[in-house]
Amino acid sequence: MKTIYKYTLSVCDNIELITHEGAEILNIKIHNVTDLIIYALIDTDKPYVTRKFACCSTGEDISNKNLKYIGTFELGNAEKSVGHLMEKLEPMIIGQKGTEKCYPKYAPHIITRSILYSI
Repeated sequence: MKTIYKYTLSVCDNIELITHEGAEILNIKIHNVTDLIIYALIDTDKPYVTRKFACCSTGEDISNKNLKYIGTFELGNAEKSVGHLMEKLEPMIIGQKGTEKCYPKYAPHIITRSILYSI
């Protein structure tokens, strides 16, 4: 079944998102200053994979990184910091070991997600 999920993660340098293979990220937003909301079109019939992302600052050197731009967000702090979500183009299948600093706030099967509508 194709549907749209909402994932809530913490804003940090490195993020891992467990989602279905081939998930298409539709939009990103910030909520409550530190929560990164990702809306993705997913197919629940596909297997789970772990995708890696990086939050980069404006002006940060990313020339030696294999990254794909996803979107830009503005934190609601006093400085109005701007960040850019980039996907690391080395997908990791569940079961492989990683050393990321930041993980989804909830277990993979109960990551905060809302089904907005089904296709």
